[in-house]
Amino acid sequence: MEQIRAETIRVQELTARSFRGWTAHELTQYLRGELFITVDFVLSANSPYAEEEVDEVCTFLKAVIGLIVEWLKLAPGLLERCLPELRREPDLFLVDEDAALLRSAEELMWMLQRLFCGCHRALRFYLHFDQDQVEFKEPVTKLFPGVDFKQRRTRDQDAVDIDSLKQRIDAKSDDLVFGHALNFVNYFAELGGFTALLTLLRECNLR
Repeated sequence: MEQIRAETIRVQELTARSFRGWTAHELTQYLRGELFITVDFVLSANSPYAEEEVDEVCTFLKAVIGLIVEWLKLAPGLLERCLPELRREPDLFLVDEDAALLRSAEELMWMLQRLFCGCHRALRFYLHFDQDQVEFKEPVTKLFPGVDFKQRRTRDQDAVDIDSLKQRIDAKSDDLVFGHALNFVNYFAELGGFTALLTLLRECNLR
Protein backbone atom coordinates (compact mmCIF):
# COMPACT_ATOMS: atom_id res chain seq x y z
CA MET A 1 0.00 0.00 0.00
CA GLU A 2 2.96 2.32 0.50
CA GLN A 3 3.70 1.95 -3.20
CA ILE A 4 0.13 2.96 -4.09
CA ARG A 5 0.42 6.06 -1.89
CA ALA A 6 3.73 6.96 -3.54
CA GLU A 7 2.23 6.47 -7.01
CA THR A 8 -0.73 8.66 -6.10
CA ILE A 9 1.59 11.52 -5.17
CA ARG A 10 3.66 10.96 -8.30
CA VAL A 11 0.59 11.05 -10.55
CA GLN A 12 -0.81 14.14 -8.83
CA GLU A 13 2.49 16.00 -9.14
CA LEU A 14 2.87 15.10 -12.82
CA THR A 15 -0.69 16.27 -13.48
CA ALA A 16 -0.17 19.54 -11.61
CA ARG A 17 2.90 20.26 -13.76
CA SER A 18 1.00 19.39 -16.97
CA PHE A 19 3.61 16.70 -17.63
CA ARG A 20 6.47 19.21 -17.71
CA GLY A 21 9.86 18.51 -16.16
CA TRP A 22 10.18 14.97 -17.49
CA THR A 23 12.20 13.88 -20.51
CA ALA A 24 10.62 12.13 -23.48
CA HIS A 25 12.15 8.87 -22.28
CA GLU A 26 10.78 9.29 -18.75
CA LEU A 27 7.28 10.13 -20.00
CA THR A 28 7.25 7.13 -22.34
CA GLN A 29 8.53 4.70 -19.72
CA TYR A 30 6.06 5.89 -17.09
CA LEU A 31 2.84 6.53 -19.03
CA ARG A 32 3.15 3.64 -21.46
CA GLY A 33 4.86 1.25 -19.08
CA GLU A 34 4.94 1.62 -15.31
CA LEU A 35 1.65 3.47 -14.79
CA PHE A 36 -0.22 1.34 -17.30
CA ILE A 37 0.98 -1.86 -15.63
CA THR A 38 0.16 -0.53 -12.14
CA VAL A 39 -3.42 0.38 -13.08
CA ASP A 40 -3.93 -2.98 -14.77
CA PHE A 41 -2.56 -4.82 -11.74
CA VAL A 42 -4.68 -2.89 -9.23
CA LEU A 43 -7.87 -3.61 -11.17
CA SER A 44 -7.20 -7.23 -12.15
CA ALA A 45 -5.09 -8.85 -9.43
CA ASN A 46 -6.38 -11.07 -6.63
CA SER A 47 -5.33 -8.65 -3.90
CA PRO A 48 -6.92 -8.90 -0.42
CA TYR A 49 -7.46 -5.24 0.49
CA ALA A 50 -8.64 -4.07 3.91
CA GLU A 51 -11.48 -1.56 3.82
CA GLU A 52 -9.23 1.44 4.45
CA GLU A 53 -6.93 0.22 1.69
CA VAL A 54 -9.82 0.25 -0.76
CA ASP A 55 -10.10 3.99 -0.14
CA GLU A 56 -6.36 4.38 -0.84
CA VAL A 57 -6.72 2.51 -4.14
CA CYS A 58 -9.70 4.68 -5.10
CA THR A 59 -7.66 7.82 -4.39
CA PHE A 60 -4.93 6.50 -6.69
CA LEU A 61 -7.38 5.65 -9.48
CA LYS A 62 -9.03 9.07 -9.21
CA ALA A 63 -5.57 10.63 -9.51
CA VAL A 64 -5.07 8.61 -12.70
CA ILE A 65 -8.40 9.90 -14.03
CA GLY A 66 -7.23 13.45 -13.28
CA LEU A 67 -4.02 12.80 -15.19
CA ILE A 68 -5.95 11.44 -18.18
CA VAL A 69 -8.26 14.48 -18.22
CA GLU A 70 -5.22 16.78 -18.15
CA TRP A 71 -3.79 14.87 -21.12
CA LEU A 72 -7.09 15.15 -23.00
CA LYS A 73 -7.09 18.91 -22.50
CA LEU A 74 -3.54 19.15 -23.85
CA ALA A 75 -4.02 16.69 -26.71
CA PRO A 76 -5.51 19.06 -29.36
CA GLY A 77 -2.45 21.32 -29.07
CA LEU A 78 -0.15 18.30 -29.15
CA LEU A 79 -1.82 17.13 -32.34
CA GLU A 80 -1.33 20.49 -33.99
CA ARG A 81 2.32 20.73 -33.00
CA CYS A 82 3.51 17.15 -33.30
CA LEU A 83 1.39 15.14 -35.72
CA PRO A 84 2.93 16.56 -38.94
CA GLU A 85 6.43 15.99 -37.58
CA LEU A 86 5.60 12.47 -36.33
CA ARG A 87 4.35 11.58 -39.81
CA ARG A 88 7.72 12.63 -41.20
CA GLU A 89 9.77 11.20 -38.32
CA PRO A 90 7.90 8.38 -36.46
CA ASP A 91 10.67 8.02 -33.85
CA LEU A 92 10.43 11.66 -32.76
CA PHE A 93 8.70 10.56 -29.53
CA LEU A 94 12.03 9.15 -28.36
CA VAL A 95 13.52 12.63 -27.98
CA ASP A 96 10.65 15.14 -28.02
CA GLU A 97 8.52 15.49 -24.88
CA ASP A 98 5.34 16.64 -26.65
CA ALA A 99 5.62 13.84 -29.20
CA ALA A 100 6.12 11.36 -26.36
CA LEU A 101 2.95 12.66 -24.70
CA LEU A 102 0.97 12.37 -27.91
CA ARG A 103 2.20 8.83 -28.55
CA SER A 104 1.01 7.83 -25.05
CA ALA A 105 -2.60 8.15 -26.23
CA GLU A 106 -3.26 4.45 -26.69
CA GLU A 107 -2.13 3.40 -23.22
CA LEU A 108 -3.97 6.28 -21.54
CA MET A 109 -7.20 5.40 -23.35
CA TRP A 110 -6.75 1.73 -22.45
CA MET A 111 -6.46 2.78 -18.80
CA LEU A 112 -9.67 4.78 -19.11
CA GLN A 113 -11.41 1.84 -20.75
CA ARG A 114 -10.44 -0.40 -17.84
CA LEU A 115 -11.57 2.18 -15.29
CA PHE A 116 -14.94 2.35 -17.06
CA CYS A 117 -15.37 -1.46 -17.00
CA GLY A 118 -14.55 -1.97 -20.66
CA CYS A 119 -12.23 -4.92 -20.04
CA HIS A 120 -13.44 -8.14 -18.39
CA ARG A 121 -9.94 -8.87 -17.07
CA ALA A 122 -9.94 -5.64 -15.05
CA LEU A 123 -13.14 -6.19 -13.06
CA ARG A 124 -11.80 -8.02 -10.01
CA PHE A 125 -11.40 -4.84 -7.97
CA TYR A 126 -15.01 -3.87 -8.74
CA LEU A 127 -16.35 -7.35 -8.02
CA HIS A 128 -14.62 -7.84 -4.68
CA PHE A 129 -14.30 -4.28 -3.33
CA ASP A 130 -17.17 -2.28 -4.80
CA GLN A 131 -18.46 0.83 -3.01
CA ASP A 132 -21.74 2.69 -2.98
CA GLN A 133 -22.48 5.60 -5.27
CA VAL A 134 -21.16 9.00 -4.25
CA GLU A 135 -23.33 12.07 -4.70
CA PHE A 136 -22.24 14.43 -7.49
CA LYS A 137 -23.69 17.84 -8.22
CA GLU A 138 -24.33 17.04 -11.89
CA PRO A 139 -24.12 13.26 -12.36
CA VAL A 140 -24.05 11.91 -15.91
CA THR A 141 -24.86 8.32 -14.94
CA LYS A 142 -28.07 6.69 -13.85
CA LEU A 143 -28.71 6.80 -10.10
CA PHE A 144 -29.28 3.59 -8.14
CA PRO A 145 -30.62 4.87 -4.78
CA GLY A 146 -31.87 1.47 -3.63
CA VAL A 147 -28.77 -0.54 -4.47
CA ASP A 148 -26.25 -1.50 -1.80
CA PHE A 149 -23.16 -2.01 -3.94
CA LYS A 150 -21.02 -3.10 -1.00
CA GLN A 151 -23.52 -5.84 -0.20
CA ARG A 152 -23.28 -7.09 -3.79
CA ARG A 153 -19.55 -7.75 -3.52
CA THR A 154 -18.29 -11.18 -4.57
CA ARG A 155 -16.84 -12.58 -1.36
CA ASP A 156 -14.94 -15.55 -2.76
CA GLN A 157 -11.77 -14.29 -4.48
CA ASP A 158 -11.70 -17.39 -6.68
CA ALA A 159 -15.37 -17.36 -7.67
CA VAL A 160 -14.91 -15.24 -10.78
CA ASP A 161 -15.79 -16.69 -14.18
CA ILE A 162 -13.81 -14.43 -16.53
CA ASP A 163 -15.37 -15.92 -19.68
CA SER A 164 -18.87 -15.34 -18.34
CA LEU A 165 -17.97 -11.74 -17.46
CA LYS A 166 -16.76 -11.14 -21.01
CA GLN A 167 -20.03 -12.44 -22.41
CA ARG A 168 -22.02 -10.17 -20.09
CA ILE A 169 -19.91 -7.15 -21.09
CA ASP A 170 -20.33 -7.94 -24.79
CA ALA A 171 -24.08 -8.30 -24.25
CA LYS A 172 -24.21 -5.04 -22.23
CA SER A 173 -26.05 -6.80 -19.39
CA ASP A 174 -28.15 -4.39 -17.31
CA ASP A 175 -27.06 -6.00 -14.03
CA LEU A 176 -23.37 -5.48 -14.72
CA VAL A 177 -23.05 -2.16 -12.91
CA PHE A 178 -20.63 -1.14 -10.17
CA GLY A 179 -20.65 1.76 -7.74
CA HIS A 180 -16.93 2.31 -8.30
CA ALA A 181 -17.37 2.67 -12.04
CA LEU A 182 -20.35 5.03 -11.69
CA ASN A 183 -18.30 7.21 -9.35
CA PHE A 184 -15.31 7.21 -11.70
CA VAL A 185 -17.47 8.16 -14.71
CA ASN A 186 -19.07 11.02 -12.78
CA TYR A 187 -15.69 12.17 -11.48
CA PHE A 188 -14.33 12.14 -15.03
CA ALA A 189 -17.30 14.26 -16.13
CA GLU A 190 -16.90 16.64 -13.18
CA LEU A 191 -13.27 17.30 -14.19
CA GLY A 192 -14.38 18.14 -17.73
CA GLY A 193 -13.27 14.84 -19.21
CA PHE A 194 -16.14 14.35 -21.65
CA THR A 195 -15.92 17.93 -22.88
CA ALA A 196 -12.17 17.54 -23.43
CA LEU A 197 -12.70 14.19 -25.17
CA LEU A 198 -15.26 15.63 -27.59
CA THR A 199 -12.94 18.55 -28.34
CA LEU A 200 -10.14 16.10 -29.12
CA LEU A 201 -12.37 14.00 -31.38
CA ARG A 202 -13.40 17.09 -33.35
CA GLU A 203 -9.73 18.02 -33.72
CA CYS A 204 -8.92 14.49 -34.91
CA ASN A 205 -11.65 14.74 -37.57
CA LEU A 206 -9.93 17.84 -38.96
CA ARG A 207 -6.69 15.93 -39.43
